[in-house]
Amino acid sequence: MNVGRNEILIGVAVLVVATMIAAPMLISGRKSDRVGEVEANVEAIRQAELQYHDAFGEYVSAEAAPRPAYQVDPNPIPWKPTDGFRKLAWAPESTEVVGSYSVQADGAGFKVTGSCDVDGDGQRATFEATHEVEAHATSPAGVY
Repeated sequence: MNVGRNEILIGVAVLVVATMIAAPMLISGRKSDRVGEVEANVEAIRQAELQYHDAFGEYVSAEAAPRPAYQVDPNPIPWKPTDGFRKLAWAPESTEVVGSYSVQADGAGFKVTGSCDVDGDGQRATFEATHEVEAHATSPAGVY
């Protein structure tokens, strides 16, 4: 079979166009997955707090882990729990996380906060949950 130069150029052009369409979709999907990770972890921490309270009658504060919220960037880092997360016996499903997580607790309740900056633009997406409210975004729409 004899394939001409025009057919090869058309095939290459089709592959280039397909790549140009698929690459942004893959990148966007990856950002959404990472943001979803933070929201899911905030909800999991909320559930751990509720279970801890049921068992011991108190809520637990936890300092930011594995890094302060102002240090988040697009790069996942290993999970390093602070004392509060150790007391809750909570750890993420993954060994590395893109977010920062903390809990502020008092006798009446708690607030879990998770932050991330998966696109590296310096604007953090933030999620919160309380003893009464499930995890939800508190940052403006479109902030990753």
